[in-house]
Amino acid sequence: MYGYRSLAALTFFCIAFLAACGGSSSGGGQPTLDEISYHLVATTLDFGAYAPPAPENEGDPQAMSLMVVPDQQVDCTGGGTAFFSYELSEIDPNDTDMSAEYNQCVYDYGALTNRTHGHYTQVRQAPRTGYDSTYRYTMDQFESRFTRGDNYFSQVMHGTQVGSFSGNLRHHYEADLSVDYDYRCNDLAENYRTQFTTVTTLEMEGGGMTYESNGTINYSGHREIDGQFTVETLEPLYMEVINQQPVSGRMRLSDQAGNSTTIEYVEGGVYINGNFYTIAELEALYTSSVHTAYMCVYFGVIPGDGGSNGGGLGDDEGINVLINGEPPLANAMTVSTAHYHEQNNHLSLLRQDMTSSTEVQLISLSLSGITGPGTYELTPFGSGFGDGTFSFNYASYAKSIDGQAAIWSTYIEGGGGSITIDTLTDNRVSGSFQLVAMPDNSGGSTAEATGTVTMEGSFDLAVQRLD
Repeated sequence: MYGYRSLAALTFFCIAFLAACGGSSSGGGQPTLDEISYHLVATTLDFGAYAPPAPENEGDPQAMSLMVVPDQQVDCTGGGTAFFSYELSEIDPNDTDMSAEYNQCVYDYGALTNRTHGHYTQVRQAPRTGYDSTYRYTMDQFESRFTRGDNYFSQVMHGTQVGSFSGNLRHHYEADLSVDYDYRCNDLAENYRTQFTTVTTLEMEGGGMTYESNGTINYSGHREIDGQFTVETLEPLYMEVINQQPVSGRMRLSDQAGNSTTIEYVEGGVYINGNFYTIAELEALYTSSVHTAYMCVYFGVIPGDGGSNGGGLGDDEGINVLINGEPPLANAMTVSTAHYHEQNNHLSLLRQDMTSSTEVQLISLSLSGITGPGTYELTPFGSGFGDGTFSFNYASYAKSIDGQAAIWSTYIEGGGGSITIDTLTDNRVSGSFQLVAMPDNSGGSTAEATGTVTMEGSFDLAVQRLD
């Protein structure tokens, strides 16, 4: 219920769209303001189109819980501890304020390890005018570090953010925060600080989201970008749900010398100081280094290198699938993930293929109430009520059509199929599936889905277990 107020959710937008613009420029020395604009655009596209949600149990999930519970110390499964204390909110007696102290708290997810250290607090404030609730988040040298083999990705946050919310429809963030980045992906290594003071507003609208942010960002220690920059939203950006690619909106980036450049998003591309670039052109030239390292460490793949952990039928690992008898997107970067929620025995499998932020495919398989191997039927929504056979098992397929999202689902009448689990252990899941998905034009789609989609495939991959 409160997941959208997590620390990861708060830092995602400010950092992803504004303060993580590391990359390779076209020449030596300090890049031009236009080149820094390329980085800003590339980072927006990278995180919007590619980045999966942050792990749901960063540290321990109880740290983000608002339940009224006694103070408690948790022994982390990979070593270290986390101490949580709760007090009833002075603003809302039905809410709680929370303080978390992590001491080298480690959780292992197969080849991926997460270590959390530092102090974090969440305190209810008087609501901002026009919003239902407001929270102040304070980070005191709060580090989240992911490690995979010799590669790692670390963020140390210090400062405050104030988040105001109207349900899940409108968010307002005020940040005064520094972030120390330290990451390594094979030969790529960076260590620098961004200090930013920004005001950001997000609002769900139709099948997408409007976004605007204004403020200053100061880089120090970066190998290419140095100094303070001002970001202004001249016209709010509008992003589609499926690929989070801005299709409209204008921003301006200025340096301390008074130079500025304008960034204007349109369908299929972006104008930078009046020069048009397709999304594919920018992504090919300016994929941000921070995003590359994140994907490298978190998923073990490197964007743009053709790497994959799942392909057409015949590959050994990942989620392998044929869609209407054909393999997925050719030459795409593919990411496959599996999560098992212990609380409700829910298994979710996700495969994402992308050649650019304008060409994306998503496959989602979801099973509830499973505890081991077996064959589980996928049924249309509403079937089985009253006869004991109702389930929340379903599959969906989504792809971008001219930058818009089209969705097919087994939930729609005429859809169905089955998922077979062959093995389900503490750290791995394998099996197969076959299904028929019907057009789902019920509101999540921004493009019309037509015809049926058949999928058959198999999966064999590491599973992350969540409380």
